[in-house]
Amino acid sequence: MNPETSTIERPAIVKQIGQMTIVFSAYMIFTNSISYLLWTFVFPLLEPSMSDLGAISVVWRYFPIASLFLALLGIVNLIAGIFLLKRTNWARVLIVFNSVLFLLVFAIATFEILSNLGYNEFVMVFAIMLVANLAILTTPSIVSLYYFTQSRIAEHFE
Repeated sequence: MNPETSTIERPAIVKQIGQMTIVFSAYMIFTNSISYLLWTFVFPLLEPSMSDLGAISVVWRYFPIASLFLALLGIVNLIAGIFLLKRTNWARVLIVFNSVLFLLVFAIATFEILSNLGYNEFVMVFAIMLVANLAILTTPSIVSLYYFTQSRIAEHFE
């Protein structure tokens, strides 16, 4: 509290995390929407045989569903990021929940993808792109979890 005023000074990190959440959510919506459209309409025409893909064929088959899910999750995160700038407590709680969800998805998906790599060049490039995309989408989650679980930050929300 500033001794000269009676108002509580709010930490700037809340606004910065809100802005970061909005930017990363927009990125998530864009990339996963494009992935969904490509996997639904373009790639079925070019689809390699599943025997060439090996163990990652499950990822190939379910990638459109995962992309759609992540795009919808990005929309939820975008809404939470906008309301985070208005310092609503439910947005902070939703960001913490989504952050935990992102970290779990990143850990499980990375392990699953990298443990099933074959020696096919296409599969390796595909897997590396997936893991890199997951890492980019997970980065704000670590920052959000660190700050929004602290009581000194939580007290600034209504």
